[in-house]
Amino acid sequence: MIFLLCDNHDVIITAQSSSLLINDYDYELSNIYSKIGNEYFRNHTFEDAITYYKKAVNLNYFHVPALVNLGVVYVEQDNLVEGEKYFKQANERSGEYLYHVQNGLGSIYLQRGNGAKAFTHFMNSVIIAKNKLDPSVDVYEYQQSLSNIGLVLRSASSSDIDDIRTQLKAYNLPIDYRYYFKKALEIVIDDINVYRNFHKLKCLIHVIQPGKWEKKTMIKKKVTIDLKSPPTTISETKGKVQLLKSYNSFHLQNGLFYGKKPKTVGDGKSKIIMTEPMNDFSPYYHIKSSGTMKEDILFVYKDRSTNLYSISNIYIDGRVVGTIHDGCNVFLRSNDYLPPASIFGKLTMDMPDIGDSNYIQKHFKYAINIVSRWTDNYYHFLIESIPRLIIMLKEQSTILKKILNEKDDNHKMKKYEKKKIITIPIIVQKGPSYIKELLNIIIENHMKMSTTVNEDETVNLNYSIEYLSENEIYHVEQMFTIESHGDRNLFNLETAGSRYALQEAQMYFNSIFFSSYSNSSSLHRNNNMNDNNVVIFVSRSLFHCGDEKYETQHLKGVPKKRLLSNHDDVIQAIKMHVDALRKKKIYEFKIENGCQTMKETIQMWKNAHTIVGVHGAGLSNMIFTKSSIHHSNNKNNYYEYDDDNVVTLIEITPLEPAFRDYFHLASSLNIKLWAIAMAKEGMRNSYLAHQIKLNIGVLRNILKVVVR
Repeated sequence: MIFLLCDNHDVIITAQSSSLLINDYDYELSNIYSKIGNEYFRNHTFEDAITYYKKAVNLNYFHVPALVNLGVVYVEQDNLVEGEKYFKQANERSGEYLYHVQNGLGSIYLQRGNGAKAFTHFMNSVIIAKNKLDPSVDVYEYQQSLSNIGLVLRSASSSDIDDIRTQLKAYNLPIDYRYYFKKALEIVIDDINVYRNFHKLKCLIHVIQPGKWEKKTMIKKKVTIDLKSPPTTISETKGKVQLLKSYNSFHLQNGLFYGKKPKTVGDGKSKIIMTEPMNDFSPYYHIKSSGTMKEDILFVYKDRSTNLYSISNIYIDGRVVGTIHDGCNVFLRSNDYLPPASIFGKLTMDMPDIGDSNYIQKHFKYAINIVSRWTDNYYHFLIESIPRLIIMLKEQSTILKKILNEKDDNHKMKKYEKKKIITIPIIVQKGPSYIKELLNIIIENHMKMSTTVNEDETVNLNYSIEYLSENEIYHVEQMFTIESHGDRNLFNLETAGSRYALQEAQMYFNSIFFSSYSNSSSLHRNNNMNDNNVVIFVSRSLFHCGDEKYETQHLKGVPKKRLLSNHDDVIQAIKMHVDALRKKKIYEFKIENGCQTMKETIQMWKNAHTIVGVHGAGLSNMIFTKSSIHHSNNKNNYYEYDDDNVVTLIEITPLEPAFRDYFHLASSLNIKLWAIAMAKEGMRNSYLAHQIKLNIGVLRNILKVVVR
């Protein structure tokens, strides 16, 4: 949820204050108290922030910014009742045209799972921002309000969607959430171009959409914006982008996946056992329908294309979280449409001059780029960036051929260049230690397994790692990257690799740790390839590594979301079930708590039989599980499926359709997904809740079916 402090006191505090005969001293002091509260809020010292906001309101009954910010603080503390109270007070004392009030109430109702009410308030904030009814709102808050509409549509439950559809119809607006994310981005880009045109920068920013990078979409013409300034030239992209290879699984038999329509996630309070997993998406070639019942309606799940691109003379801009551009044209990745679009506002800056000391600038002749937005986040790094890298390593012969062709028009290297090693940097966003650890594992093992990749010449590629920081700009003469895109589909997520890329990544990890390290005692204490006997519980609690104690608070007092209030009871229930089976089959129970190294994590997950966990990034480790998918020798089938070696995921998840992230991942990896809806009193959709409770009875019933 995008949420900003209300920080424009002079504009918002109305003349109503004078009706209470507040003196100038109290008026100014109330403003000072409110600003002190803002500083405490920014430092996450919430109780002190509340104290000073309340002091401001006590002095000035109509101090609306303090009331709004009290609402913001209480929402941050997961106290939705108090948050709602102060937002409503702000609304009563200011009138209905206050953007921050509508935005705040929308946030509260979204967290409560009331998508229809959330939509109503977010739509009000859009109307206020678009029509400039609140003078404190700027263009970036306007794009925020549009993004919030997209967020509601992306997470709305089936019980809300009809009401929302009715409201959208009244406004004559589409229901596709992507529309609102794209509109938000367009607003930001337009604002950037007004700035660039006014300041006479060399060109306007032009957005090139995913899937259209290699298209010649640019035109040579003069473009002007409605300002009294000279027109600015848009540059063209002719010859800049080349599509080297497309892994378009629409043309493979694994491209279309038929199965039953995905089931709605059940009620978290229900003890009725689900009799089968939610996802059944193996590539069936002969489908037998058992009747005309609704449950038997076939659902088509299309994979996205996975493209290997070469882009010449490009910047990878750390100022804008690794955005790819050439100073004029921005090459968007699929997830760049997601909020917040405001990050692109930094593109109002012209490219710095060579030697500008405000930025670290590096130049590379060749580079592999796996950076995209949020790749310092565990889920996005593991499920987006790593599959990109693995496919490019797999296709290093294609990349090398492109490099050699660039070096020599005759496509041959000169004799004195034989046996040369070309080092290519892998550009990745600077982030937590697991990024470096996992990249080192992959590169080290790839170099051990790789051989000469050119049949005619003994030339190999070597790799180094370059960590992109936010004050760095990389200039690359020839950049290689992977991007996935496809038709609009409920499960074609922007925030995940394609099914093809995820399967290839899983098989790659299997080959590394089952083959390369089969004799390594440091990695394999028990390397029986048939030992899929580990039951893993993925904890979202913050452990003190080295003991069994855990906390429910992050640093600076910001609580983690979706924490299990009955965390220990869940662990005990799984342990008891595993222990009761020891006479029949020995299972090993493990807790994934983030304390392991990446090698230890991969080692543990490769033997997974069943995974239990709350919706969150820890479930991304499914990519390390033993694959039940293998490359086929049959020319008609690209993959073979081993149905006797299928892993199970029991996900404690928000109500539909917010479970899609791990639905997509599990389906891609042929992992069977069982879902238990999150439960919190008074909330239908607790994706944003700080604390939830799992119905142990539902968990026990599913465990009886899958762990036996």
